[in-house]
Amino acid sequence: MKIFKNIYKQLISDRSLIILFIYIVIAIIAFLVDSDQLASVTDVNNIYKAPLENQNYLLGTDGLGRSVAYGLLNGTKIAILISIASSICSLIIGLFFGFLAAYYGDNKLKIQWTFVPFFILVNLISGFYLIYTDEKIYWALTCLTFNVILILLSRKTNFYKISIPIDTIIIKFLELLKTLPGIFIVLFFLSLFATRSVWTLILIITIVRSPIIIRLGRSEILKIKSQQYFIAAEGMGLKLKSMLSNYILPNILTPIKTYLAYGLASTVQIEAILSFIGLGLPIETVTWGSMISSSRQFFNAWWLAVLPGLAIFYLIYALRKYFSRRSEAHSYFYI
Repeated sequence: MKIFKNIYKQLISDRSLIILFIYIVIAIIAFLVDSDQLASVTDVNNIYKAPLENQNYLLGTDGLGRSVAYGLLNGTKIAILISIASSICSLIIGLFFGFLAAYYGDNKLKIQWTFVPFFILVNLISGFYLIYTDEKIYWALTCLTFNVILILLSRKTNFYKISIPIDTIIIKFLELLKTLPGIFIVLFFLSLFATRSVWTLILIITIVRSPIIIRLGRSEILKIKSQQYFIAAEGMGLKLKSMLSNYILPNILTPIKTYLAYGLASTVQIEAILSFIGLGLPIETVTWGSMISSSRQFFNAWWLAVLPGLAIFYLIYALRKYFSRRSEAHSYFYI
């Protein structure tokens, strides 16, 4: 009961939290009622109906007679799902590679030299299938899994080992990505997929957002490594697991939480922009961006632009307002 009382007090004291809570409830309802199917139902006898003009369509209809209310419901589900899933995936990937770059540097990560051909072979095969097959997520996970297994196996052997300059490799790769506009990266990966779905969008947005978290995680871990308590812990011979749980993760969570909030807001914007220009989900899937895009066909249908536009605005506003207060309390503010 105390937990619910605390949640209730927080909801009452913070308007932005109330807005976020409403969006989450709407998204849950959308999952339960299969909003995608409801939003796709057409009624050619009731096209471009304004809000309150027809009692069956209180928020109006679009050019195909689809309910705007169900479209907003489905758009909320898609925006919440893509933003949360891509933010979590980019957080995991970003922290993993940021940790590798900062903790191991260019000299600590060593593997047996006989494993090098296997690394090259695994990555070449996985890269080939990533480009020329439809099962891209499967091959990406397979490549990552095999690389981790090979590293763990090679570290347990006592034969001659060579150092992998993992920090330099990751930094140079990030510099290469930084020279390319984000929209070009998105278009490139979109061209690799024969069909577009929520999961392909999650994968693409994860790829676009991960480099920022890698740089952030690397810089924060480097700061922690320079502290006296961390140097003393290393000198005492503490295991990597203890270093992670006691020193690295507790000190890196605050800036990562702050970035995650702004990452959620940016992901909502990216998804809406891609849908608006026709590069997001399939055309038959109703999202906030696709609804705003459809308003260009009939300028008098103001509700097709205003209602989803307000939905995007209030979600981004609530995310930034809620998390900016907590970031200021910890003296972190990343945009």
